Amino acid sequence: EGTIVHFDGTEWASLTWGEADDPLALLGVWGSSETDVFAVGAHSSSKGRILHYDGRSWTSVDPQPRYRASAVWGSGARDVFVVGEVGMILHYDGATWSSMASGTFETLRSVWGSRSNDVFAVGDSGTILHYDGVRWSPIATGTSNSFNSVWGTGPTNVFVVAYYWEATSSPILHYDGSTWSPMSVNTTESLWTIWGTSGTDVYVTGHNTVLHYGGETWTPIDTGHSGNFPGLWGSNAHEIFLMGWAGEILHFDGSIWRQRKTSTTYSSLGGLWANNASDIFAVGDQGTILHSNGNSWSTMATGTSEPLWGVWGTSGRDVFAVGVSGTILHFDGGGWTPMRSGSSSSLTGVWGSSSTDVFAVGEA
Repeated sequence: EGTIVHFDGTEWASLTWGEADDPLALLGVWGSSETDVFAVGAHSSSKGRILHYDGRSWTSVDPQPRYRASAVWGSGARDVFVVGEVGMILHYDGATWSSMASGTFETLRSVWGSRSNDVFAVGDSGTILHYDGVRWSPIATGTSNSFNSVWGTGPTNVFVVAYYWEATSSPILHYDGSTWSPMSVNTTESLWTIWGTSGTDVYVTGHNTVLHYGGETWTPIDTGHSGNFPGLWGSNAHEIFLMGWAGEILHFDGSIWRQRKTSTTYSSLGGLWANNASDIFAVGDQGTILHSNGNSWSTMATGTSEPLWGVWGTSGRDVFAVGVSGTILHFDGGGWTPMRSGSSSSLTGVWGSSSTDVFAVGEA
């Protein structure tokens, strides 16, 4: 079952798609507003699925894609792209969905654009495609890298990251508006996450790796601590956090990385949200929720031992945490209380437009 749970300020309502013998996993979500949200994924049989939320209810988009959908992005409500397996690219113009000729049969894993006529899709076997508003065209990369993420700040500054690459190539490519170039990266590790504050302040995390791009070269960051940091979050160049295994949290204040490992937990952490620099929440295994007042971390009583995978809030007194077995917790400034989600599925992410319009999404 693919799961979407919605909170209207009073109660959570669960909408489950798929049959027990053909479950659905949701892999991507994007929206132009609180009344225009798309979620994409696939059944275990590899049949694709697109769902749409209009502010009142979720409906299944017709016709459904033939293949697994990996990601969704749009420039607006009348310009939405979905990519997936077998080179699938679908486009929505606000009225109808249509199939676009991609010119490839490779799996496409990520899509991003700076505007409606400048869109990039990336995937396996070195595949990078560009849409100019008329047609998709392949970009010769000269590599068979498996690209899993594309991100940029504008049409002349785009980055593509690979989780698998040839030894003779680079795991990061950059586009300057006219040319794609391999970037010199001193790592042999798989790369996972990319985020930045600008085109000259970009971070990438990977297996035992944290890299930074300052506008000229990628350099390994000596955080003073080894290990995996799958979680990367920031609000600006002076507020960046890395979350790792064994309860480790690193913070960058613009000049120095400092360890903020709490002595109260060794749980793996995977989600972080900050109201401000002195009001930060991190969630992880064994029902762990940590809070920082800007100086130190403390463990919060949650009343659950279920792993927690996502956290988000509207303020320091209105925070939601989600996790395994349909677990949803709410913090009102005084303590965490469980909420009835109406779902037993694992919830992996949470986001909202306000305290009365919150979405939690999950898997089978």
